[in-house]
Amino acid sequence: MGRMDEQFFCSFPLREIRLPGLRAELQPVQDVHKLVLFDKAGAKWEIRTITFTEGEQGRVPLSLSLYHRGNNRLMHYQKQSAPAHIEGVRRLLRYIRNHEQYEKTGISRRLRKKH
Repeated sequence: MGRMDEQFFCSFPLREIRLPGLRAELQPVQDVHKLVLFDKAGAKWEIRTITFTEGEQGRVPLSLSLYHRGNNRLMHYQKQSAPAHIEGVRRLLRYIRNHEQYEKTGISRRLRKKH
């Protein structure tokens, strides 16, 4: 359970998000935040807090889910989730990086490792 403010998402520093062609931004949703990654066409990825516990200072996120912009321009669940801490964010960003590479090249990272 990590820090959330304009510089951190679940304790992960936003300045460390380096994904070519994507810009990271925190957006408030009720009393929590979601991390949105934008490309030239708009919001492409969202990491949302989905489960919470009640803490002294309000809701504390426990888990994250990953959403991706589909062909119909709507966000859909990417079947990826992680704990709401720095390593969980890192895991979802790694998934995004691999997916972006796949979109650019058409070659899955798993396939490249087999050769």
